[in-house]
Amino acid sequence: MSHRFTLLEVVVAIGVFAAGLALVFGITAGARLRMDRARTEAQNRHMLTQALEYYMLVDKGSEAAPPDMVFPYPDFKVDVDFGDPVLPDDCRNALNGWRLRTMKVEITDKEGESCGEIEVERIMPD
Repeated sequence: MSHRFTLLEVVVAIGVFAAGLALVFGITAGARLRMDRARTEAQNRHMLTQALEYYMLVDKGSEAAPPDMVFPYPDFKVDVDFGDPVLPDDCRNALNGWRLRTMKVEITDKEGESCGEIEVERIMPD
């Protein structure tokens, strides 16, 4: 005696299989989006670190753009601003020609949107 599947059993099996595929594809798509976002954030952080290292090593607080061999990203722009930190009145004077400055480095893409920024304090010649 042979057992044949009814149409209802076949339809239910196909439905269960389709639901499983949809679940797997949904998880895969979500993981891919998170991976792309993490890759972009890591790249932006790397570019920001490269630019910050360049400006930390440049003498006298140059605001010139980093050279291509240091910052090889033609679609991105580096902006640096130097300012004075908020200090108590008795600490604002330069000491032996050196003073504390804030340095804000920002990376923008070709549309002008900020990709990241970092602010550090640096002792610089006056």
